[in-house]
Amino acid sequence: VFQDSILVSFQTHKACNITLDLYDVFGLKRKTLIDQYVDIGVYESYINIYDELQEELEEGPMRVKLLADYILQDSIYVVYDKNKN
Repeated sequence: VFQDSILVSFQTHKACNITLDLYDVFGLKRKTLIDQYVDIGVYESYINIYDELQEELEEGPMRVKLLADYILQDSIYVVYDKNKN
């Protein structure tokens, strides 16, 4: 659960094209966080509360998908709650 932003980390074991996308509860892509060729290593990206059009995301669950060479490697769910205490 996050309020303003959340850090997503991942590691690659070979050089490859990485795509890290954020999807809403309906499966619509709201933001591309990373879309680039990377070397072996550990990488991080912050998810904030704005989509690619700089509009605030809707509260609720979001799915983060990690693709390496255009093949889904992993996905996690995060929840945006602007009233988190």
